[in-house]
Amino acid sequence: MPSGESRMTRLLSLIPYLVRNQGATVDEVCETFGLNRRDLLDDMQLIFLCGRPDYDPGDLMEVNIEGDRIYINMADYFSRPLRFTSQELVFLYLAGRALSDLAGLKEASTFQSALSKLREALMAEDRTVLDQVEELLAIEPEHHDQPRLQMLREAIEERRRVEMEYYSSGRDVLTKRRIDPLKLHFAGGNWYLTGWDHLSGEKRLFRVDRIRECRALRTRFNPEDYPLERPDEQPGMGAFSGRKVRLRFSPYYANWIMEQDIFSSKQMEEDGSVTCTLYAENFPWLEKELLRYGTGVEILEPPELRKAVLKRVNNLLRIYRD
Repeated sequence: MPSGESRMTRLLSLIPYLVRNQGATVDEVCETFGLNRRDLLDDMQLIFLCGRPDYDPGDLMEVNIEGDRIYINMADYFSRPLRFTSQELVFLYLAGRALSDLAGLKEASTFQSALSKLREALMAEDRTVLDQVEELLAIEPEHHDQPRLQMLREAIEERRRVEMEYYSSGRDVLTKRRIDPLKLHFAGGNWYLTGWDHLSGEKRLFRVDRIRECRALRTRFNPEDYPLERPDEQPGMGAFSGRKVRLRFSPYYANWIMEQDIFSSKQMEEDGSVTCTLYAENFPWLEKELLRYGTGVEILEPPELRKAVLKRVNNLLRIYRD
C-alpha cells in the first residue's frame, strides 16, 4: 500500500489532470501516472470524500466513470496545480541550501539542479533579498564523513593519489588500496568515490563510509589517462555487471524500488508489487542484504540464490532455538 503522503501527492497532480482532460480513459490515466487499475479506482473512491469546507454534499467533488472514461465535477478550483508563493520559494530554497551544507551535498547534481531551478523561479527583487540572506548564513557541516569527504575533494582537485583501508562488505575483508580519485557523488543516501584502483587494475566504485583510513600521497596522476564512462552507464553507479538476479518486491517497497538506480527492468505489477533486475558480483553480500526485507522480497532467479538465503535463514533460526 502506498503511504498517505505519497498518495496525497499523487492526488494533487491527478485531480488537475482529470479536470483538464475530461473523459480520459482509465488506461490513459494509468499510463500517464504509472498506476495499476486497482490503485486508480481506489483513488477515485477517495476523491468522493474531498472538497471545500464545510464539506456538505454540495461541496464535495463528483467522479463518474462512464464506459471506462473518467469525468470529474465540482473541482474547478483544481483546474491547475497549486503554485508556491514567493515567500514559500525563498524558504524552500534556504532550507535546501542549509541541507546541502549540513549533509555535504555539493556533488549531488540532481539536488543542486533543483536548487538552481528554485532560484530561477524567483522574481528579481526576491533574488536580491535572497543574496543578502545567504551572505549572513554560516552553517557548519555535521555529516559524519565530512572530514574524509573534504580530503577526497582536495585530492581530486589537486590530482593526488590516495592510500586507504577499505572494507568490502561483499567479501567481509579489509584491504589496503591506492586509488586515483576521479569524482565524488551522492546516491541512495550514501557518498561514493569513483577512482582508478591500482590493486585491481580497473575503475571501481567505493562507498565513502566504508573507508577506514585515508591519506593523500605526494604522487600525482592525470585523469585523462583513464577511460570516460560510457553513455549507457547509469549516472554515477557504473555499468551493470555480474550475475543477473530477478526479484519481486511487495507493494510496501514499490515506490522506493522504482526510485533506485541500482535496479533495472523495473515493472509495476497489477497487485502493486514490483519485479526488477539487479546484477551482483558476488552473492554473499546480496544474501545479507535481502534478509533486511524479510517477506517483502521474493527471489525469482537464480535458484541457487534462493537456496543460499534459505540456508542463512535456517542458520539464524537455529541460533535462536539454541
